[in-house]
Amino acid sequence: MKALFPFTMACAGTSSPPPSVDAGGSVDAAVGMDVPFDTTDDGAETGPAGYFVTGELAGVTRLATYNIEPKPPGYTLIEAYVGTTKDTPYWSLNFNDPVGPFPFTATCGNEIFYLQFIDNSVSPPDRFSSRAPTGSCTFTFVEPSSPDVFEGTFSAVLYLATKQMDFAATEGRFRYPRWKEAGP
Repeated sequence: MKALFPFTMACAGTSSPPPSVDAGGSVDAAVGMDVPFDTTDDGAETGPAGYFVTGELAGVTRLATYNIEPKPPGYTLIEAYVGTTKDTPYWSLNFNDPVGPFPFTATCGNEIFYLQFIDNSVSPPDRFSSRAPTGSCTFTFVEPSSPDVFEGTFSAVLYLATKQMDFAATEGRFRYPRWKEAGP
């Protein structure tokens, strides 16, 4: 049985599983996730099957499965694109990887923690962000189902400055690969 660990950031909302999460709330992990870190900025790429960031924002489910890569040591940002190119909407999650023990909890606004959704399908792009006085977010890292992944849930209140409104981000889920250390 996997334990849920709340990772709280300055965001509010509820979470529910995407299709790749079983009825018990466990996030299914993909196998074979040895992916090199791509330092080029040549566009979004498909990653290994099973990685995603998804959530409902402004009444729309935003499933992002592209450009999800392991973070090398010292990096804090995960960007997950809805489409195959970097001119499509994307989730931007910024935090340190949890070190356990699980559950692991952190709050948006602490240190470098924040959550954003950038909607590039409109001009100018809409930037929904927890980095506002009324923004908040919570990340819950679950006990990893595989030593090769981090996975869990999130909820948030994201501020959209162009409309001067807050929007709830609910049903948030994520799974991304761990950085593999070089070794024998």
